[in-house]
Amino acid sequence: MATMTLEEKKKVYFKVAGYLAALTMIELAFVYSPLPDTLKTILICVASLLKAVCVGWWYMHLNHETGWLKVLAILPFFIAFFYATYLIVDARIGPTRAIPTYYNAPAKVYKGDTHHGEGAPAEGAPAEQKDDDAASEDDEWS
Repeated sequence: MATMTLEEKKKVYFKVAGYLAALTMIELAFVYSPLPDTLKTILICVASLLKAVCVGWWYMHLNHETGWLKVLAILPFFIAFFYATYLIVDARIGPTRAIPTYYNAPAKVYKGDTHHGEGAPAEGAPAEQKDDDAASEDDEWS
């Protein structure tokens, strides 16, 4: 690209912008397609990775760098891609766990004053018997 004229450079940049727009449209097609969610996620991540590499290659001028510098610049994209894909897929197909109930919660603090026993369970009663949903509506949480 060092010997290209300004008009030729503009053509290349507009062509790359067209590729990026096309990849964005492909991503949108994946989002609204009837494919399984896990496959959609992987395809969208691949398309996003391609867009990131295109931006780095042409707009950040990695195409003019040495071989090892290219590898060092592109390697984090692949690491992030595989990590993000793993987390997304794991969240979708991983085991569903019930949220454990939190017993013996600390005292709640209200605006303007601390909560001193009003509405607290009777002495000796276990904390799990308290019904938080039954709190009066004029109580304002801080």
